[in-house]
Amino acid sequence: MARHGDQIKLFDVPQSLPNGLVYRPDFITKDEEDILLAYIENLAMPQLQFREHESKRRGLSFEYDIPTFLLPLQNRIAKWLSVPRAMVNEAFVQEYLPGYGIGWHRDRETPLVVGISLKGWARMRFRPLEKMSDPKAVLSFEVEPRSAYLMQGEVATRWQHSVAPVTSLRYSITFRSLPVAY
Repeated sequence: MARHGDQIKLFDVPQSLPNGLVYRPDFITKDEEDILLAYIENLAMPQLQFREHESKRRGLSFEYDIPTFLLPLQNRIAKWLSVPRAMVNEAFVQEYLPGYGIGWHRDRETPLVVGISLKGWARMRFRPLEKMSDPKAVLSFEVEPRSAYLMQGEVATRWQHSVAPVTSLRYSITFRSLPVAY
């Protein structure tokens, strides 16, 4: 499994993360990852479209109706965060081909965003909105396969994040909390 550079794992995650950002290596096992990948690699995922541009990533979103193969992961996230499973009600599966990432952005307003990284490594970058033009304000670290990260509060509302171009095939599953209609 390729990593970005030859950094030692101990130094990949900064000592101090932005408020609201939590990183958990080994969130799932290798066997669990293999099962998820078997399903994901057989999904008919379209190329993602952003405004008038077609992305180099493919993806598929499941809102409120999480597919059966993702339910164990949805349950684990709900248990980790001590929230009702119904609060984790969107899953977005994405495929990153080598050489491609995702630019600076903020996820739509939501109480929580949980990302699960599969198969390949990725360098996630974070920068505060008030220092967007200051390259020294960027915090970055490697997100390893089978890891999870949580973004909520300040990091979700006052920071942007991006994924640098990956060096090997990578999948991600992003779980969000969408408003529940009654």
